[in-house]
Amino acid sequence: MRKWQETIKPWPTLSTHTSYRVQVSDIEKVTKDKAIRVTVEFQGKQMQSRRLSFRLPLPLRPDGIAADFFRACGIYIGTGLKISPRGTIGKMLKMRFEKGVDDKYQPAHFEVVGPKDFFESTEHQSGVQTGLI
Repeated sequence: MRKWQETIKPWPTLSTHTSYRVQVSDIEKVTKDKAIRVTVEFQGKQMQSRRLSFRLPLPLRPDGIAADFFRACGIYIGTGLKISPRGTIGKMLKMRFEKGVDDKYQPAHFEVVGPKDFFESTEHQSGVQTGLI
């Protein structure tokens, strides 16, 4: 029997000019930092299964980056309304990044994923069927 080995490769570098399709996998309130921690999983062929966590500031404001995130997840944002952040788990959206402090990437823009984005996904192009090994 031959010895089986795999080479560990780095993730491709994120681009500030690309919108990435991601799925929200977790969201939680970080009380001591007055923030929301969001974890997403990339869906494209090059980045498939890559996870990224980022923080969104609290309190929520109608025109802030956190409000943009919730809108991209299909949640209406309005002054005085209460929302359920856990309702974003499983939602698909597109996001772009910018380089922040210490050259680390941070979310800069969120967009709704439309039907065109879904049907142009790499999973459909490659013919991958989920659940099969």
